[in-house]
This record gives sequence, C-alpha cells and structure tokens, in this order.
Amino acid sequence: MGNLWHRLAIPLRLAFPEWKGWLAMLKISTHENDQKVRLQIEGALAGCWVKELELTWRMACAVLRGRSLWVDLTGTTRVDTAGHYLLKLMHKEGAQFLASGPAMQALISEIKR
Repeated sequence: MGNLWHRLAIPLRLAFPEWKGWLAMLKISTHENDQKVRLQIEGALAGCWVKELELTWRMACAVLRGRSLWVDLTGTTRVDTAGHYLLKLMHKEGAQFLASGPAMQALISEIKR
C-alpha cells in the first residue's frame, strides 16, 4: 500500500498544486501516566490535520481526571494558521508545551503571550 501511495502522491501533487496541504502527514500519539497526558505531534500541523488534533485534544481533556495535559511538538515540522490558532486555544485551556528547535520554541513563546 505504501508503494502505491507514493506512486499516486507525486503525480497528484504535480497535477494539482492547489492541493499543497492535503498530502502532508501528521501522527498523533497519546501517552498517559498518573500525572499527565501527553499528546505527541509528529509532522505538519496543517490543513485537515488540525481538526484531527482538536478532536484528539478534546477526547484527552475528557479523561484528564486532575492530570496535566502536555503537547509535545518536538517532532512537528510545520504549523499553519489554523494550527497556530488551535495551539493558542489549547494553551488558554491549560495545555503545556514541549518544543525543540528555534522555530517551534519561537512559536510557543508567541502563543504564551
């Protein structure tokens, strides 16, 4: 299946450049322990994937039971405007962030203002 996807993705990207965001991938992993729930975000937080993170975040909030919520952006490669807005909303609702690299650290600093 992966090989077929690769063969389809390249021609589609060339044929439909206006679809630039939909081929980006995002992996969301949830890690839980007694003290926190951590959402690990890997890839591009952009386009339709922002809604996926929002749904995962809302489900995680429903089962926090006094634990803190952390959003791990150390594997995040890009954040679009909608992703930025969602991260800002998550921060307003109490989420804490892990980030590495100058771009993600600057983004988190801006979100916390």
